[in-house]
Amino acid sequence: MSEKVVLPNFDLPRDSTRVAMRVLWVMGGVLVVATLILGVAMWHHRSLEIATAQEAAAKAEAARRAAMAPPPAPAPKVVEKATTPGGSATTLANVAAGSAPASASAAGGASSSEMMRRMEARISSMVGSWDVCSDIGPGRSIEKRIRCGLA
Repeated sequence: MSEKVVLPNFDLPRDSTRVAMRVLWVMGGVLVVATLILGVAMWHHRSLEIATAQEAAAKAEAARRAAMAPPPAPAPKVVEKATTPGGSATTLANVAAGSAPASASAAGGASSSEMMRRMEARISSMVGSWDVCSDIGPGRSIEKRIRCGLA
């Protein structure tokens, strides 16, 4: 037993394993950060799409309501009168559209029968849109609900 026992020199690869683990952790962190950035970008893009769709639906609704609104009342006509001492030179005429057919047609206005026809057409279009929208419930398509102003 006087002989010395020589053990081989074992080099444990601690340094190389440590570097490999650091690289693995860094790559995992980069993957998580890239996934978060991509998710935020997709969320932002989708919210812009939704906002654009809602804006388009609001414009369509405004156009639909504008189309269904009654036409503006004609402005009162100014009739020149001969000036009298102490009087005004102009007065407003109290002439309703259609009450004087000759003056209305001469001034480019509509006759009363034409106005009645327009009103009947407008009422029938409103009733028709109500028939289309009367059967809409929560289970119906979103396009139909938006078109009828329920979404």
